[in-house]
Amino acid sequence: MNKTIVIIVLLVGLLFSLPVAVFAAGPGLGQKIVAYQETLVPEGQIVKNVLLVGKDGIIAGQVNDEVIVIKGSLTLKSSAKVADRVFVIGGDIKQEPGAQVGKGVFNISTSNATVNSFMLGLVTFAGIELIKLVLSGSLILAALIVILVAPAAAENSAAKLKGAMFKSAILGILGLICFGLLIAVLTKLLWGIPLAVSILLLLIVLIIIGYTGMSLVFGELFKKGLDSSLQSPLIITAIGSLLLVAMLNLPIVGPIWAVIVIIFALGATIQILFKKKAAD
Repeated sequence: MNKTIVIIVLLVGLLFSLPVAVFAAGPGLGQKIVAYQETLVPEGQIVKNVLLVGKDGIIAGQVNDEVIVIKGSLTLKSSAKVADRVFVIGGDIKQEPGAQVGKGVFNISTSNATVNSFMLGLVTFAGIELIKLVLSGSLILAALIVILVAPAAAENSAAKLKGAMFKSAILGILGLICFGLLIAVLTKLLWGIPLAVSILLLLIVLIIIGYTGMSLVFGELFKKGLDSSLQSPLIITAIGSLLLVAMLNLPIVGPIWAVIVIIFALGATIQILFKKKAAD
């Protein structure tokens, strides 16, 4: 099956780029038919497989392997027996009652609408993956900047995450709710939109600081697991951030993990702010 799919893909590529030169072999017992002309496998005839390019085919006999038709239509008569699969690419297929196909019929359209839909899906997928790549790189870079510019804040948030995880979670949830409600209310007011944007930026900064602390925690856990003597906070943060980003990119689990990271990161940073205010 894998070999067949590879052959089909190669043939489709050649079909859309270069004229296809093929040969014709007359049908006979156990023979292959490769043709660039209208072809008939009559009732009682047995062939190994059939490949048609650019023309129609009629099968009334028996095919012991697969039938592949590219840029043509196929008619399976009631007496037709195909042991394997039938592929029709860029054409129509007519299967009369009584025609037997062992492993299924696959009709692939190559109309403009189909090609456009395929290209749109491909571009959308590539765009999503590119956005994920940019966001992942930005998170790692942001964590490295924080550990260089404000190492104390990152280390304090890491300490809060290790020493008061439950408190970090509660404060993170409450903080998200409060920030979310405040931003939602301000966006309803014309004069409040700039303020809402400022608050959103502040929220992002707080989360990034907490995320850097989480990166430190994960990096230290990784270091202990390897029994390493690594001491550089920058490298430890980079390792931890890579681990976090890898988990964020996991399918299905990634979005859930992202919410958890945001909650704990924000909660740890809020604890730092409260502690600083109490000290003042």
